[in-house]
Amino acid sequence: MQDAGINQPRLFYKDDEIPDGAFPLLARKEYHSQGRDIIYIHNRKQLENDLEEYEYDLLVEYIHKTTEYRVHILGDKAIVNVKFDNTGLADPIIRNHKNQWRQISYDGEWTDALIELAKKAVKVLDYDFGVVDIIRKRDKLYVLEVNSSPGLEDRKLQEYAEYFKEEENKWRNSR
Repeated sequence: MQDAGINQPRLFYKDDEIPDGAFPLLARKEYHSQGRDIIYIHNRKQLENDLEEYEYDLLVEYIHKTTEYRVHILGDKAIVNVKFDNTGLADPIIRNHKNQWRQISYDGEWTDALIELAKKAVKVLDYDFGVVDIIRKRDKLYVLEVNSSPGLEDRKLQEYAEYFKEEENKWRNSR
């Protein structure tokens, strides 16, 4: 994605030399679900001492974000959500359901830029659909990942079902 001009946090693999200025980092597994695998790494000492028993595949530069979004791309259709803390107690670093973050529909100042960036990320990967996690730091957007198999609740599940029915009809009519 970086070759396509899409901003992303820097990635480091286990054998990479980690520069001192790269911290903090997030340890991740390549295949993960709902952010349950994330470990926040403050500094080199923690990386060298505390991760001996944890199996991680990569380290991701942690970017202190203003806001985090989730954009569903289904062909030409987009559904934009923003993550929010409705408790005032949510973990500010790892924004997942387990840490009290929820998603609500978003149609604000950044909507067009989020959709454009998400569509570009999905297209670069040659996907027809995907869920793009995007963060904003001040006026800059970063793609964290593109999920090809997202967890869905009722409303979004219905949107996906309709999308796949439409795609199936297009395919049948083209034969």
